[in-house]
Amino acid sequence: MKKIHLIFAVALLGAVVLLGACKKETTGNPPSADFTVAGDTTGGTITMGTYDQYALTNASTNAVSWHWDFGNDSSSTLQNPILWYPQSGSYTLTLIVKNEDGATNKITRKVKVLDRYMKQVQITGFAPLMPLGHSLAHASLWAVIRLGQSGVGYPFPATDNQSFNAPIIYQSPVVSSADSTQLPYSFTIPGSILVNFAALMNFDNNSFTDSEPSNIGYGLELYAQDSTGVYLVSSSYFFYYVSGSGAIRWPVADIQRDIFVMQYANVQVNCDYE
Repeated sequence: MKKIHLIFAVALLGAVVLLGACKKETTGNPPSADFTVAGDTTGGTITMGTYDQYALTNASTNAVSWHWDFGNDSSSTLQNPILWYPQSGSYTLTLIVKNEDGATNKITRKVKVLDRYMKQVQITGFAPLMPLGHSLAHASLWAVIRLGQSGVGYPFPATDNQSFNAPIIYQSPVVSSADSTQLPYSFTIPGSILVNFAALMNFDNNSFTDSEPSNIGYGLELYAQDSTGVYLVSSSYFFYYVSGSGAIRWPVADIQRDIFVMQYANVQVNCDYE
């Protein structure tokens, strides 16, 4: 009987040793998922506009890999990716981190993405950006917003006094006997015209050719009429009128104050976020 007990004890000891050899060592440091968003101080819902780009800074600990799920069928394994969305809506941003042992942890934040809508157009001046050879004081003025379609060719204007025939999406009422002391002239845009921010961003002077330019995007223009005819005073389509010009700027893009401004020369479009 003693021999049987000894054999059993040896077998049990061998099993313990074998289990100890197969057991995987762990670091004892589980991962912790965390990140910050550039410009965000609330830690709550991230609010941004379409195509806005926010830098994500990974603040996770004990992690060796990162998986970002942006909630719109796109993802990234970069440690510090850029957050942006081409479509408005509500999304859930998720960061999943993993440590060397394969243990995971995650954190989520809600994201609200807003569009921009045109609300008001202003005529801010009427000094011509091309040499017309006469004064426009007391002339009739009106502003025009055009939007060229991507991939559509528009014949180059035959004269400096003509624009590309891109569709007009808004034309302001006519200001009669314009007086510089009354500037700016402001007009409410009826309804809400969605700003195609992709078209605004992708405006490229270098796309112009002498035959058929394409992808000309938005055009902010000012027209005048006096006793001698109708004149194109300024146009964001014509970069050669003023050195360094040729693109619409957005000098104000403040989603916290609900203000977005499109601007070129004598025409300004005030927008909000919705």
